[in-house]
Amino acid sequence: MNTLSDENEKIEESFEEEEEQEQDTSNAVLSKAEKIAERIEQANKKFEENLQRQETLHAKRIIAGRARAGSKKISPEEKELAETKKWLKGTGFEDMLNAE
Repeated sequence: MNTLSDENEKIEESFEEEEEQEQDTSNAVLSKAEKIAERIEQANKKFEENLQRQETLHAKRIIAGRARAGSKKISPEEKELAETKKWLKGTGFEDMLNAE
């Protein structure tokens, strides 16, 4: 009889040890999850700050206008001529375009 009760006590102790290990494991997982959630919250705050900065810069650019504001508009033909001159520069053929 004594051996049976000893075996039961050992089994109960092993169950208790397993439960403690499971609790330790779940506590560790919860701790890691909390740390990860905290890091995500910090990253979200930084993202929001950066987004606010970008919106501010974008608004300033819109308000400031363009760098070419007030300058003469170039026609498509003039753009094409300028592009062609750029490509022919240094070949000796760019002077032929000026003759026109």
